[in-house]
Amino acid sequence: MVTPTRLSEDAEFSVPVMITGPWQNLKFRPDLDKLLNLLLDGKLKDNADVQRAQEKLKEVKEKLKDPEEALKAKLRKELEQRNAEEDEAAKSLEEQARDKLEDEVGRALRKLFD
Repeated sequence: MVTPTRLSEDAEFSVPVMITGPWQNLKFRPDLDKLLNLLLDGKLKDNADVQRAQEKLKEVKEKLKDPEEALKAKLRKELEQRNAEEDEAAKSLEEQARDKLEDEVGRALRKLFD
């Protein structure tokens, strides 16, 4: 494996390269495992994409550390969302009942004065 150390001015980071095969037929390919390790170690220049990837990986690692707690948190979030939706539906039914009741009372009062 080779990691370039000299970068051009517009390069943001170096990518490790795997060199395989016999001398007569060398093959070059990026070493993505090493690149990922470099990203995780924070050895690359920080930019928004790298930071987002690191945060996402941190979340995944936390889930893997304690999958039961991660599942509980996910279920809590879904339950809160479902409760909010049910509350909204209940409010809608209350409003419909109130409107219907107001209409009935209005008709009854009109009959009294007619």
